[in-house]
Amino acid sequence: MRRTQGKRKQKTWPWQVGLVLALIFAATAVTRAGMVFFQARTAFRETGAVDDAVVEREREIRELETRIAKLKSGEGLEMEARSRLNLQKPDEEVVIIVEDKKQEQAAVDETGRPWWKNMLGWIGIAW
Repeated sequence: MRRTQGKRKQKTWPWQVGLVLALIFAATAVTRAGMVFFQARTAFRETGAVDDAVVEREREIRELETRIAKLKSGEGLEMEARSRLNLQKPDEEVVIIVEDKKQEQAAVDETGRPWWKNMLGWIGIAW
């Protein structure tokens, strides 16, 4: 009986090593598959972002081509000269409207804070 038990131990030892190696191989394969999945997902997202950028650039190109076509016409050139250079025809007057900055400054005192924040500070509720 002693011979049989010794042979069994010899046969089970390679089986255990093989099982451990198979588990290591399976874990490595699953890890690699996960890495490939995440790389593919990242590449897919980057491709989507690039596609969106291409669509945006194509839209900008169409707008610029439309603007170029308008500028090549006499009317478009005249509009551009009027807007950029404030040019006028001999019988016209140019009116430039300047925003009044005094109204914006009236709401802010010398500390640079709006009056209502100062009032809340007096009460004890300050930001």
